[in-house]
Amino acid sequence: MRIAVTPNDFGLAKECALHGCIRDGRWMQAQTKPVAVYSRDLQRVVGHWYQGKGFVPLGTNPDDIPAQPSPTTSTTLGGT
Repeated sequence: MRIAVTPNDFGLAKECALHGCIRDGRWMQAQTKPVAVYSRDLQRVVGHWYQGKGFVPLGTNPDDIPAQPSPTTSTTLGGT
């Protein structure tokens, strides 16, 4: 899965680790621990994806990154 690492570049992370998936007929839950994000050429780790924080580059303390708000869905019925 593509992860934005700068406004003009992206890294790659295992989609199953981020969102969960079905593999060999079994459900694999998303990881709750940080997931490594690799450079486009898959040769080096450029940072990690933290649930609730997003991408954190190597050398950055994840505690210094503010939590991202959870996505919400709202439905308005017949409103004006």
